[in-house]
Amino acid sequence: MTTDTKYRLKFLFQQIDLQLGDFTIGRSPACNLTLEDPLVSREHARIHLTGDTAEIEDLDSRNGVLVNSERLQGRRPLANSDRIRIGGHEMIFIIETNARRSFRTTGAMRHCPSCRTPVAVNVTRCPHCSALIKTDTTVPIHFDRPSAVTRWTADMLIDVVEKAIKKGNFDQAERSLETRVTEYESNQRDADTLGRMSGPMLAIARHRKSTRWLEWMVEAWAESAEVMPMELFGTIADLSKDGHLPTAIDLARRYVNRLRDRNMASQASALETLLNSGDR
Repeated sequence: MTTDTKYRLKFLFQQIDLQLGDFTIGRSPACNLTLEDPLVSREHARIHLTGDTAEIEDLDSRNGVLVNSERLQGRRPLANSDRIRIGGHEMIFIIETNARRSFRTTGAMRHCPSCRTPVAVNVTRCPHCSALIKTDTTVPIHFDRPSAVTRWTADMLIDVVEKAIKKGNFDQAERSLETRVTEYESNQRDADTLGRMSGPMLAIARHRKSTRWLEWMVEAWAESAEVMPMELFGTIADLSKDGHLPTAIDLARRYVNRLRDRNMASQASALETLLNSGDR
């Protein structure tokens, strides 16, 4: 390594510049990165940085540290793009040299005053703890592409939604989902992300007995370049047939008609056959 080597930690929207020495991660406010998470110990892990090496150490945490999905035993070296999971949080370790493209400061972040999680400057409610954010304190951040929202960040936000649903916290799930939908509409209209959002939307619709998210989902798939997966389409129809949402069948028919409007008659016919099947 040379003195021009820089270390960064990519966490949610932010890339945190790491100085040489020790960088501690844990639940304690005294840590360099504080994670308000019951799965995180007060002092959970430490990253050791010198001009030549980068290592991560598990500080005898209760729930351990994963590096590239492998349980960390004691201490190990870190390489560029290593994925670190601590509690319910995932971050990426970055080593940047002169040979790599430098990052530009193109946006701003601030911390949630309640849980201390980094959030975008324009967010008024934390998607993690639901606290209102009133502070104007901002810190510069580095984005590795002009859109501010990477695929990795999108997956992290959807993970928040899925975990909230598993815990039965549907209010938090919907608040986090609203944040993700706004970003999808603004930056990232791809079928993979839409597919990941569709599962939580179905779960919320079934629990709430409301078509709010189904209506958005059907419209989003109708505008997508990809056709809604048949299994997902069948699940919408099932919501009507099992009595949870009698009007869900109308949304399924609406999607079929939208496909026909786009001159996708064969795909529309296949889904309509599934819709009318007595097996469902």
